[in-house]
Amino acid sequence: MNNKKVILIIDSLIAGGAQRQMILLAEQLKGTSYEPTLLIYHDLMDLLSDVEKKQINLKLIPKSEVSWSNLIWSIIKFLRKEKPYAIISYLNTPNLIARIAGRLSGLTRIITSQRNLDLLNSRKRLLLERLTQNLSSLMVTN
Repeated sequence: MNNKKVILIIDSLIAGGAQRQMILLAEQLKGTSYEPTLLIYHDLMDLLSDVEKKQINLKLIPKSEVSWSNLIWSIIKFLRKEKPYAIISYLNTPNLIARIAGRLSGLTRIITSQRNLDLLNSRKRLLLERLTQNLSSLMVTN
């Protein structure tokens, strides 16, 4: 059987709750007809041993110190090459990246999550959320 690729986007493997949940999701997907790959853009790797122990595919696309647009373009190229069935993201910035890169790479299954909205502290972040939330095909709340 040909497994469907699913790209799971999160910022890093720092020892945080969302990162642990993303690893758990990847582990659960491995037992189904899906082939998960964790995609991160910061090289903070506190949980790397968990990813390796569970034999989860990991892709690091480092964020350029000067350009978010280079990061998004690199992710678009990766998504076009991999042709995943879906992408799933956790946290505000990974959600924004998933929505933009996912749509620009031609994906229609973009699942984002709302966890801690913390948007009220930043007008710019709230505006970006409002402008891009409809690019998600599904939004999961926690």
